Amino acid sequence: MATLDIILLALFIPGVILGLTKGLVAQVVSLISVVAGVILAGRYSPDLTEVAMLQFGTEAGPTHVVCFILIFLVCVLVFALIGILITKLFKIATLGWLNRLLGMAFGIFTTAIVLGMLISVFEGLNANWNIVEAEKLADLKVWPVLRDFASGILPQLKVFVGQYLNPETAECVHV
Repeated sequence: MATLDIILLALFIPGVILGLTKGLVAQVVSLISVVAGVILAGRYSPDLTEVAMLQFGTEAGPTHVVCFILIFLVCVLVFALIGILITKLFKIATLGWLNRLLGMAFGIFTTAIVLGMLISVFEGLNANWNIVEAEKLADLKVWPVLRDFASGILPQLKVFVGQYLNPETAECVHV
């Protein structure tokens, strides 16, 4: 096992610790809150911007940014409160250990996806600029597993890497 494989495995430690300490509910709720916050802020910030411009007589640019951030923060706060309530329900039902155990699994899962995405992007860049020799990457054990895992979970990643980072090897992946 190469040094890079050991480093990649060591990068799972924060995901495991975070999952054990926060639990599944808190991690999933925080992920949902960010996604929902961006979606809702993107959808409703233009409407709120118009109202704020009429009410306060401000310019569109800065007002839009403030409205986007405001909607995003409110959404994250609401989801955080929901997450706290659900976590307390788990503790009341004495399922806190299950929440933490599943949180650890979720931490491993998300770490694998993030590392796999970074590996896929790096390989796309490496194909053009030869940052690391392909033979060295071929000898790794953990590297291809993470890359294939992320590509399997997020098949559009392969299309993105192919089209934008390495156009010569672009291929179409159907979801």
